[in-house]
This record gives sequence, structure tokens and C-alpha cells, in this order.
Amino acid sequence: AVVSTQSTGEQLLGAGYQIESVKGAGHKLGYVITGKASFFFTSKTGTFQWDTCGPHAILRSLGGDILSLGTASNGRLRLGEALRSNDSTAPNPGFIAHVSDQELERLRSSLNL
Repeated sequence: AVVSTQSTGEQLLGAGYQIESVKGAGHKLGYVITGKASFFFTSKTGTFQWDTCGPHAILRSLGGDILSLGTASNGRLRLGEALRSNDSTAPNPGFIAHVSDQELERLRSSLNL
């Protein structure tokens, strides 16, 4: 299962993923941390670093990460670097939170990231 914002859910459904409807960034990240979801995927801004800094530390301790997600010049989504938490008032870009590198590679392949 994948937790996602409504706007990115259609892309994931088209790639064969099951979407879980969960409210709140912290709750979605908790699903990834506890293994209830393979990913938290959002292509929009809307979370802030205070939403993600604690869960990001936990994900990294489990071997996962939160990677930025942007749009390439051709309009396609592109996966970037790990989020940085250096300004708690700054909004996050879109991102993918994950624990498993294998699942991340599957997602990258499915969505051509």
C-alpha cells in the first residue's frame, strides 16, 4: 500500500499501487515507519520541515529516507536528493518517503522517475 495526496494518487493507481486514504503528513509518515505503507508520495508542497524532520530521522535509522520530488524541464517528475531540515518555517517540496530501497527502485521504474 502507498499513502499519497489526492493529486498524485491517480499516477500511482495507474502503476498498479493500492492507495490508502490517510489524513495528515505525520500520520502518513507513521504508516511508512510502521510498515503499513511502502511509501508516502506527494508531488505538491504543503508540508513543512517541522512535519518531516522527526519522522525523517526515524526513517533514516531504519535504512530509508525522504527524497525530494520535482518537475524536470520536460514536465515529468524527477527524484532528487534527501530533504534537508535547516529551516523549520520553510515548506518542503514534493517528496517520497520510503524504508526499502528495493521498493523505491520499483516505484522509480513504475513511474519513470
